[in-house]
This record gives sequence, C-alpha cells and structure tokens, in this order.
Amino acid sequence: MVTLEWNADDVAEIIAARYRGEEGVDYDPIDDRPSDNYFTNPNGFHYHADIVMVDGRVIGSSTGRIRSVYYRRMISLGFIKKQFAVDGQQLSLLWGSPGTPQKEIRVKVARVPYMDLANNREIDLNDIPRLA
Repeated sequence: MVTLEWNADDVAEIIAARYRGEEGVDYDPIDDRPSDNYFTNPNGFHYHADIVMVDGRVIGSSTGRIRSVYYRRMISLGFIKKQFAVDGQQLSLLWGSPGTPQKEIRVKVARVPYMDLANNREIDLNDIPRLA
C-alpha cells in the first residue's frame, strides 16, 4: 500500500474539459469534495476504485481519493505490485467509469502515511478562530 499523488495538471484538465462547449469531454466529476462511496437500494453501497498502470499494464488499484487541504494535493491509496512501490515512481491511473470517457492521470508514489516532513508544522491551537 502506498500513497498516490495525482498530477495537478491532469486533474485540472478533467475539470476544465467540462467547460469547453461542444469540444469538451464530459468526464466523471472530480470535485473538491470527492466521495467514492455510492449508495444503492436495497443492497447497501459500493466503493469506487481506479486501475493503476505502468506502461499500459495494470499493476493495482487506487481507492480513497481525497483532496488534501493541508498539502494542497489530490491523493489516494494505491494497492500496487511491490516492485513499483518505490518513492517517486511515476505511474498512471485510469479515471472514469467504464463506458464513459476515461483519462489517464499521472500519479507519483509517496509514503504511507502521507506526510511531507519538510513542510509539517505545529499548529498553535490559540491561533484557531473560535465561534462566539
């Protein structure tokens, strides 16, 4: 299991494609509050997952997509073959439901738990605004 950092330009392209008029592509939405849980009647719910690839070969899957406000990145959990679980390894995932437009998104392998140690900072709880 690894963290996958999604390429910001590829994520932006999916968002921008919806606003290009007739030339645009209507990919599955990728918004700032993603939810990969889908509820159905009466069978409960199912969970969204994307395939992870290297050079067009499937090497695993990606789930739990989230936009990290703190790190200002889209990240997800990757369950990939061990030989590709190397920090900085460039991979891709296939965004979009089967039967709809799909796009490869470049992703980079990062550590689990996801932490950018150089940018971590202590938060002074006194600096957090309080509601009256």
